[in-house]
Amino acid sequence: TGALWAFYGSFVKDTLYQRVQWTYWPWLMLILGGPGNNAGTYLGCILVVAMRRLIIVYKWFFDKYLFFPVAYFEQILLGVLLIVIMVFRPSGLIPEKLLYIPGIDYKKLVSEKTDIDWRTAPKARGEGGTRLGLFGRKKKEET
Repeated sequence: TGALWAFYGSFVKDTLYQRVQWTYWPWLMLILGGPGNNAGTYLGCILVVAMRRLIIVYKWFFDKYLFFPVAYFEQILLGVLLIVIMVFRPSGLIPEKLLYIPGIDYKKLVSEKTDIDWRTAPKARGEGGTRLGLFGRKKKEET
């Protein structure tokens, strides 16, 4: 993608690539909307882009009320939004739906005990039985 970007812009400059644009904003979009589903990702993307655009348009309005440079307002506001989402909705605005397959009793699967006593069963500990070598092939017994 870097080569395509260079052809598109006709030049390459090191200040064009900032970590915030290529790592933090996409990650924030994903976490805000809810990881694990497409609807949450789309919602997070729409919210972050809309908030960034509104801040750009109304910078002159916020400048009167802020005690710090308005250039930092975007990062501070979206950082506070991330903290609020992580505290109150850790799974995002649209949480991931768990996949349930009909006919499988998940509570039974989780609660049933195994019949193997792991302390005494040699095969469970990897002892005895057939020894496997490279690529799962049986090793020749050493005599």
